[in-house]
Amino acid sequence: MWIDLDAGYLPKAAGVFGEDFGEAVRAVENEGYALIGDSVRFKYIKVRIGGRDLNQIYPPEHLRKHPAA
Repeated sequence: MWIDLDAGYLPKAAGVFGEDFGEAVRAVENEGYALIGDSVRFKYIKVRIGGRDLNQIYPPEHLRKHPAA
């Protein structure tokens, strides 16, 4: 199941995929599960923005990684 959001959903100043944006995307996915999880069979929910997969928008080198404590 794909949830396709408008390109306006992307943070304007974020050049990397940060934790806050990741949490916002997960919230959309979780809401999708809550809305249709008991009614429709599917394997997973993925979010696209402006028709593009998040890996196309933020390739792995743009993931914000925090050093281990």
